[in-house]
Amino acid sequence: MVLFRVSAATLILVAAPIQAWCQGHGKGGGSCPAAPKASTPVISIGCAALSGYTCLDSSFGSAAQLPPGGLVLTNTDGAIPGTSDLDSASAVSEQLQSDGTLRYVVMGTTTQQVGTTYVNGAAVVRYNLDGTLDAAFGTSGIAKFYAPANNSLGLNDGVIDSAGNIIAVGNQNFGGTMILLRFTPSGALDSSFNSVGYRTFTNFKASSVRLQPDGKILVGGLLYGTKSLIGGLVIRLNADGGFDSTFGSNGQAVISGLTNLNAIALQNVGSQQYILAAGSSTVGSAEAFTTARLTSTGTIDSTFGSAGLATATFCGTRSRIYSISVDSTGNILTFGWNNLSNLVFAVSRFNSSGILDSSFGDPYTPGRTVLDFYGGTNYVTSIQPVLDSLGNQTGFLVAGLVSQPTGPYSSNNYWGLAKYQNNGSLDTTFGTNGALAIDFGSKNTTGSLPSSSDLLIQTDGRIVMAGAAKFASGPYGGYNFAMARLWP
Repeated sequence: MVLFRVSAATLILVAAPIQAWCQGHGKGGGSCPAAPKASTPVISIGCAALSGYTCLDSSFGSAAQLPPGGLVLTNTDGAIPGTSDLDSASAVSEQLQSDGTLRYVVMGTTTQQVGTTYVNGAAVVRYNLDGTLDAAFGTSGIAKFYAPANNSLGLNDGVIDSAGNIIAVGNQNFGGTMILLRFTPSGALDSSFNSVGYRTFTNFKASSVRLQPDGKILVGGLLYGTKSLIGGLVIRLNADGGFDSTFGSNGQAVISGLTNLNAIALQNVGSQQYILAAGSSTVGSAEAFTTARLTSTGTIDSTFGSAGLATATFCGTRSRIYSISVDSTGNILTFGWNNLSNLVFAVSRFNSSGILDSSFGDPYTPGRTVLDFYGGTNYVTSIQPVLDSLGNQTGFLVAGLVSQPTGPYSSNNYWGLAKYQNNGSLDTTFGTNGALAIDFGSKNTTGSLPSSSDLLIQTDGRIVMAGAAKFASGPYGGYNFAMARLWP
């Protein structure tokens, strides 16, 4: 494939649906055909308004610094050298201001030097809608937190509550101890939350956070014993940071069947509200897409799927969910990767009861569909519903990190996005035949994993994605928080 670089940024449009990729599929293994790869041209990428084609939004960011606009980079940690540098955004949300305007809040990981060592911490950055830093937030637009005793931490996910408070979850030393932070709307650590502004939980590796309508906080991840994995864990906290004793056992619900838990979501079915926890489990000899359903009191709902678990296997021996979306009728979309000869995007849909929806996806693999970009590794992050002006879901958008084996660097990574119709077929009005990739012109365009909240769709249809971009040298040398905004 021939690439054409437009100054610092390239928007690469691709289309590689895997058709009839495993007709004999369903046994979690066997011989899988190689996924086809795309070879498509690069199109013009800059536009300032909805133009009938997908393009970077040139009204966002500085076209002079990163032509043609639509891209924003922020170095939150200064000149941190080499492998010690870690500027990576994990989640992006819109925050409503008192005057009715909106801001972007981006949460992720930063670095500081302590003596001769380097320690990772949390960074929250607020942007105006044009991509400039909001100086009214934190210190010159950035709020930071470093854990006590110089324990490194990395943020995985974040949400904003109805009062505008920013709630972010991560892990100290990148595993082993969860840390949940709350910042005020203006970027100060909120001491009214658990009296110190944060809560920790040992032996819990957290990946996802969501809010209930009543303000209670759900955190999902993996629970470990002294030497081994126990299973998935969902905890529920009251708004003040205390454990909710009405949920599970002292606010904790263990899901022993899960070997990975990367995403949680709420599901409304009639008058009932459930909690979905998605990741993977072992089915036979394969790692399979798996979603567990909890009742509002934290018990496994045995009426869902099979004994409370809904599973889907793909061709190949491993598949894992990283993001989940629920529509207004309770149908469940799960997005993750499946390993063929390389990792590829994979989507499955279940009905509200946890039964694979045979009307969705490839006819040879009912309920499932897969997508490859360049034949390299395709890591997945987020899935978001696409809504019309009346709030009806017309499709969904998926995003992740895709790599190309050939190019100017040994690792040529891009952000990949694909848009689907509700039936699981690619929406060919988006990008080229339904998919696109974004290159910041850097050595490495990447992001944090898992990161199920690094994508949002505005009410006007514009798409915002956050992650990281690493440059070998120049004004953006090292890692940077990275954002892109596109017209669909």
